[in-house]
Amino acid sequence: MFTGIVEEAGKVQSVEKSDAGIRLVIEAKRCGKGLKIGDSLAVNGCCLTAVKASARKTGALIQFDLLHETWDRTNLKFAKAGSLVNLERPLSVGGRLDGHFVTGHIDGVGKIEKLERKGNDRLIEISTESELMQLVVSKGSVAIDGISLTVAK
Repeated sequence: MFTGIVEEAGKVQSVEKSDAGIRLVIEAKRCGKGLKIGDSLAVNGCCLTAVKASARKTGALIQFDLLHETWDRTNLKFAKAGSLVNLERPLSVGGRLDGHFVTGHIDGVGKIEKLERKGNDRLIEISTESELMQLVVSKGSVAIDGISLTVAK
């Protein structure tokens, strides 16, 4: 379980595709510290499990194995070496909840149609498949790239 409050931007080191799946390697500073094999990390909001973690002075290199289902349903399919991704560690029991409850289970990908500034706010208009729109309600919450947002309308 996550909050949708991004802790840092990680950097994709490599993406390797095979018939079995996709190996995604990310460099993380804050979120990589203390991370172990089997730990979860939200990458652009998608809950992934670390299959390898190598400590570095500046954080860690973390490896994830993605199934084709995850690849097809997320925007991680657009990631390449050098891409930045939003990272968040899971909630700890008894920890502070600053955003919304975010499961890390991705329903689909949307397209940003409009992005504009409204005073101190930003208006982001996003389109997606009609079956996903049935799940969206005014004043409800959605996570976009792992960022918890409230639906205006």
